[in-house]
Amino acid sequence: MRSSLCVMLKQKENILNDEPEFVNPMNFVGQYHNAGLDYILKKYPYYACNNKSYQDTIKQISTLLNDFRTTIPQGSPLNNSAIDYKTIGENISKKFIDNKGDELKSAESKLSEKQRSYIDQLRKLLKDQNGDDSVAVFAKVSRLEKEIWKSNMTDDDKYRTLSVIAVGKYSWKYWANDKELNAKNASLVDTLIEADIIGGIAGAVIGCFAGAVEGTFVMPGAGSVTGCILQGVVDAFEGAVVSSVVTAIIYLLL
Repeated sequence: MRSSLCVMLKQKENILNDEPEFVNPMNFVGQYHNAGLDYILKKYPYYACNNKSYQDTIKQISTLLNDFRTTIPQGSPLNNSAIDYKTIGENISKKFIDNKGDELKSAESKLSEKQRSYIDQLRKLLKDQNGDDSVAVFAKVSRLEKEIWKSNMTDDDKYRTLSVIAVGKYSWKYWANDKELNAKNASLVDTLIEADIIGGIAGAVIGCFAGAVEGTFVMPGAGSVTGCILQGVVDAFEGAVVSSVVTAIIYLLL
């Protein structure tokens, strides 16, 4: 009887000490990334892609991305009247056109050592996870997100890093759950996820130096933040979608 009571007390202690799973306040960036990716890939005129120049491809993707943005509810950080989305889209697209993505790849060097460490941990965590379901993978990522949130980084760096983490995990969900694609070329899935992560990093970095959006905004998780953080978050979304679609077109369509 005493033994049973000890077990019950121990179980109760475990329940009381069990912290709830951390919820990344920037999850919406990853969720809208997947929705935008799906929207563009379904509407992109594949039949004509062999006749398009690189510049035409980028222009078409940028147009479709802006079309998708109109489906996002007003008031969302990704659909805010204070932001010049046309300029953001042109800025991201120009990086592709002028440098064929090289500048996007080099953007990671502008992150802090701690930010790079967290993103490298995400890469390792997502690699070869095709056998796990999204619930299990997201639970693993949640522990990393919680560590980032509790770190001593600035709010700016936390939000931008968590935006990239959200893009990476939702990208994994999008591509790794494509059983037909995995059956044909499993290594391509890793390439597509990496493209999303690189694009998210580059967008966040570009937003960092693009200048602050005027005013402040309420972001999930911590109340009001400056426009500069929001600019980095918006650009992380934009950069990840453009990078992902371009990579998908290059590897899957041409």
